[in-house]
Amino acid sequence: MRWVLLSIYLFAGLAILGVIWLVQDARIHPSEGIMTSWQMVFIIILALALLTMLFKRIRSRLFWEGIFALAVFLGMWYFFLFTLPFGYALAAASALTLLQIFFPIIAIHDLFYLIGCVGVVINFAGWLGPDILLFGLVLFSFYDTVAGPPGVSIEILTSKLVKTGIVPGFVIPSRLRELGDLVETPVKDSVVLLGAGDVILPLTLVAKAAIGGPALGAIVLAGIVVGAVFLGSLRDSHPRAVLPILAAGAALPFVILRAFSLV
Repeated sequence: MRWVLLSIYLFAGLAILGVIWLVQDARIHPSEGIMTSWQMVFIIILALALLTMLFKRIRSRLFWEGIFALAVFLGMWYFFLFTLPFGYALAAASALTLLQIFFPIIAIHDLFYLIGCVGVVINFAGWLGPDILLFGLVLFSFYDTVAGPPGVSIEILTSKLVKTGIVPGFVIPSRLRELGDLVETPVKDSVVLLGAGDVILPLTLVAKAAIGGPALGAIVLAGIVVGAVFLGSLRDSHPRAVLPILAAGAALPFVILRAFSLV
């Protein structure tokens, strides 16, 4: 379990550092059709509104699969727009989305979410200031601490989705060979589920620091890796608030860099 958990943050962090470095070094040129910040804000508001108002009324698995697939698809599209022309980026994001739908094994499912999360992270870091990102991370970490434990709102919401066969995040199997299992199989067992927000929020600080230089981003990423290693060392797989631990790993080096005006 610890290796899969660590790999998610390490691969996502290195992808973020690589894309930002290539863009700044003018080795790649983002497509002119890249989504604007206001488009992303609209998408986020729409998604939150749907989750808030419709969850108790609409329980169709197809509907909720569509909502989560669309959100991740847009993140993937944004990521591919950094390296591919508009149409090719759309085709690549569509192909991976269809692959995840028709071949729902854990490895493809996690890759689908991984690329989508990286795209969202880079977008947030590009148009939000460092203080806003830090404040948001602290705010959501506090909320995760209050609402994340078993029997509270986040766990109840996740349980309802999982019971319908929908996994709104990463599946962390206990053994590497289980990466080839169908997503629906471990959902019925006792496995660790990692929310997409637990990946996106800490990594926004990595991306923001990386804008000031790859080494700065790597320092913040190292803090997240330490937090991921600690989480992976925990033996029980009961629902827990993981964001505060990862947030601490990201925020501590970020605040130090911020204090020296490096980010």
